[in-house]
Amino acid sequence: MSLLGEITDFFFGWAEQPKPEPVGVLLSKPASDDALQVVYGQRKIKGTIVFKGNYSPEDGDDVPNDLLHLVICWGEAVSSIDDIYLGDYSITDSRFKTDGKTWAHTADFVNGMRDYSDDYLKASGFDPKSLGHRLDGCAVSYVRLEWVAGEDNPFNGEPSITALVTGRTVQRLDGSAGVHVSSNPAEILYDYLGNPIYGKGLSDQHLNRDWFVHAAKVCNTQVPVHQGATETKPLFTCNVVLDTAKPVADNVNILLGSMRGLLPVINGRLSPVVEQDDAYALPIEQRHILGSVRYTESGKSKRYNRVIVEYTDAEVKFSSQEAVYPEPKSELESQWIAEDNGVLLQHR
Repeated sequence: MSLLGEITDFFFGWAEQPKPEPVGVLLSKPASDDALQVVYGQRKIKGTIVFKGNYSPEDGDDVPNDLLHLVICWGEAVSSIDDIYLGDYSITDSRFKTDGKTWAHTADFVNGMRDYSDDYLKASGFDPKSLGHRLDGCAVSYVRLEWVAGEDNPFNGEPSITALVTGRTVQRLDGSAGVHVSSNPAEILYDYLGNPIYGKGLSDQHLNRDWFVHAAKVCNTQVPVHQGATETKPLFTCNVVLDTAKPVADNVNILLGSMRGLLPVINGRLSPVVEQDDAYALPIEQRHILGSVRYTESGKSKRYNRVIVEYTDAEVKFSSQEAVYPEPKSELESQWIAEDNGVLLQHR
């Protein structure tokens, strides 16, 4: 294809072209064909159970089927699986240990299970080494839970299982060589658009690297953590889980939103523009206004006197939190509601 043809295809089809079909996994028991997640930064996530079995050896206890075997796929290969949670508790928590015995075990693999083999897991029907259940390219955990009799049982049914994972490494855009784990939205967007497996597979012919480098620099600008503080943090960060079942354009908009950015095509290449305190280009004076100025006020449906923002808080075990502004029962909240004739206009 000619360069003109490639650019034409790029202009009209980079965001709308079909995404790759989800990759199914061939297992000895019913499997899932869920699309893989892609993690950037660090997040606590729920995975897809691709195998479940309850094989138990003859160990002389009075609990039948006391071993539950789970193989869980967390997504595209990640840098590390930092912890496994059973409900709200780490799998290493003391509640899963009694009398020197441990009732919850995990084996974690950041990039497929390769030649891993476990006698109990193999007997239940899943074995990467002999049956080829390798899950190459996937971040995977083998979790084994054991039920015990009486009050010592640490499980009340099958627990909800999540993992704290550190996401993919991406190219550095700060002038240094190599890759690193990044929460910089511009670096993440550059990786996502360029990745041929789960992203768009675009080359620098279609990506303006210099603009991405500048965007990454803006995102990494150090600002006070709050007004008057001496401690600083980057202006924009992004710890995100992308759903590869969604269109590329949807995921791109998520990443752009984390840095209040735009992605125009300039000179035939995608060139990110990040919000920053730029000086205005041209002052507007009275002499520039040729006619009368008209304005209209928006109705109540476009105004709010209370806004609630939901977010994931890394400092509280990556749980879902919310921030409310103005602060509830504050003088400012009372003032704003009073100005709207006592009507609460809330936006979440």
